[in-house]
Amino acid sequence: METSSPKRDIVVDLSRIAWKQAEEGGRSYQYRICVDGGADGPEAMQVRLPGMDVPPHFHHAAQFQLLLEGSMQFSDRRMEAISVHYTDHDVPYGPFKPDADHSMLILHAKPAGYAPMSDRQARKMINSSGRELEGCAREAQSQALPNGGSCKTLLADNGGVCAQIIECPPGASFSGSAPLYGRYELILDGSAMAGDRQLGPQALRFVQGSEPETPLVGGRNGATFIVLTFDHDAARSYGGKALDDVKSVAD
Repeated sequence: METSSPKRDIVVDLSRIAWKQAEEGGRSYQYRICVDGGADGPEAMQVRLPGMDVPPHFHHAAQFQLLLEGSMQFSDRRMEAISVHYTDHDVPYGPFKPDADHSMLILHAKPAGYAPMSDRQARKMINSSGRELEGCAREAQSQALPNGGSCKTLLADNGGVCAQIIECPPGASFSGSAPLYGRYELILDGSAMAGDRQLGPQALRFVQGSEPETPLVGGRNGATFIVLTFDHDAARSYGGKALDDVKSVAD
């Protein structure tokens, strides 16, 4: 397994990316490609799947699902925004059904092809020892940070997988440990500076490398952002690109 990665610092403004229409199983949905890092880079998409019955499936790389709006009903539980769902590579999950207000980001540090559990051949790839983690902002405890801000940890694992919501005061700096396996940062409210770049609401940033990234510094009114950190399971992909799978359905 790889132990290092090329340095990446990618920023996109989700508000500037157009939504596209698609259809699957007789139901229409919306999607937009947010980050496409090519054959070996990160990939991110945002989807709205109102009322769809999403069958059990898995992806060929570590994945965060960040539920930003609405809810998703699983067979044994209900996820409500803001929530995070994480799986290691080839770990099945679902079925689930999003409600009418559903919107979520699907985030990979490496390309992650899609495999339905209905595919007998694909089921041979199931990672039976992999992790499935979940956390909700509403249930997370807020902890004070030394810079005057606060942090809510939605989920964390000893391996290094972590999802946190950071409240950053004006002028305060946030910089996590070196994002060796990749980290996404999404501005939820306010603004922050990353070097000479100003990031407003809906700015999505992906950083990766063996050195700490350029810190986020809270803007005039501070910033609220969510930080999603991958660990060793995200060091490689096990086949395909999820973005290609979406395009094959939608185009």
